[in-house]
Order: sequence, then structure tokens, then C-alpha cells
Amino acid sequence: MIDTTYIIYVIIGWVCSACLCAYIASQKNRDNIGWFFCGLVFGIFAVIAIVAVPSLSKEERKQRERDAMGEEDPELEEWKRKMGTIGPQGGQ
Repeated sequence: MIDTTYIIYVIIGWVCSACLCAYIASQKNRDNIGWFFCGLVFGIFAVIAIVAVPSLSKEERKQRERDAMGEEDPELEEWKRKMGTIGPQGGQ
């Protein structure tokens, strides 16, 4: 039978991996909540993955957030307005 202290140590290790993933992800301008759950599921392998992933600039992070929410890039809308492909209100 498995010793309960072993199970407790494993759970503590997994939670520490998740917290470490979230911290590293926030330092690299990545989604810290998503990486927290990756750390919970994959443990030390998620820590290795987030260390290997390159950092995002603040502009790249904002662009990814806009894309996730389905928003248009303000610069792209301005360009479309200048080219005459959309009206002044943003509609077709």
C-alpha cells in the first residue's frame, strides 16, 4: 500500500510546480492562469516547457489578447478606413 506521506509530498510538489509555472509565465508576459493549470497537470515537465518558451513583448501580449477576444487591431482598422474598405463607423 502507498504511504500517505508520499502522496502528500507528490501533491505538494505538483502544486509547487504549478505555482512556479504561473510565476515564470507572468515574468515572460504569458498567460499565468493557463500555465498554472499546465503545471498542475504536467508537473515538472510544464516547468521545463515554460522555461524553454521565449518571452513575449507587451505589444505581442496585447495583440494576442485582442485576437482571443475577437477584437480588430486599431491600426488595421485605421488602414482599412484609409483604403476605403470599411466605413467610418467600422461596419462594412
